[in-house]
Amino acid sequence: MNLRTVAPSTLCVVVTLGSWACGGEGGSEQVANTALGERQYQGVTDWPHLPPEIEFGDMSGVDVERHGHVIVVHRGDRGFSSDAEGRISQPVVVTLEPGSGEVVQAWGEDTFGVPHGLTVDHEDNVWITDVALHQVFKFTHDGELLLTVGEAGVPGWDEGHFDQPTQVAVLPDGSFYVGDGYGNSRVAKFAADGRYEIEWGEPGTGPWQFDNPHGVVIGLDGNVIVSDR
Repeated sequence: MNLRTVAPSTLCVVVTLGSWACGGEGGSEQVANTALGERQYQGVTDWPHLPPEIEFGDMSGVDVERHGHVIVVHRGDRGFSSDAEGRISQPVVVTLEPGSGEVVQAWGEDTFGVPHGLTVDHEDNVWITDVALHQVFKFTHDGELLLTVGEAGVPGWDEGHFDQPTQVAVLPDGSFYVGDGYGNSRVAKFAADGRYEIEWGEPGTGPWQFDNPHGVVIGLDGNVIVSDR
């Protein structure tokens, strides 16, 4: 594998099976040439195609919905700062056509403080965590707000507050797990309507302990898989 450093504000996604596409402020570039069995990976240039009014900032989340569209969240002209004030004025959630890289839609202006994780569930709803607002949001695929959990700008560790939540994992019944996160050291589970159910975790390095549970996914066997940063 021949790897190169990728500049900040760069998007790298699998556009088609066996192809990586990377694009950012400096254009697209090849980042890896890899032989994995019989699969060959190479850079796809000039992807995505962004209109002049959209310029990617720090890229913090990417997922793919049922029809293959790539959905990304970026931070516009704002970097990572948990004490950032105000909302990002740019549309920071961008849906891309997988083949051409054209923008299908963009939304989310004046909504987020510092967006972090993005998850697309089985109904194509878009879940985004915000480490400045200390909230978890659920939207339709075109940006209609369906659910908010947490109190805006107020960190905490209880049934109704987060401290810089990082990622959401959604179950088939609509219930969901939240990695919480930079400030807390737990994974919390909520019902589909946002009601708190259970949690586990505490600061430390032993069993059941975390130091920034950062990524959360549901395994094929139903187990919850957590990456600790």
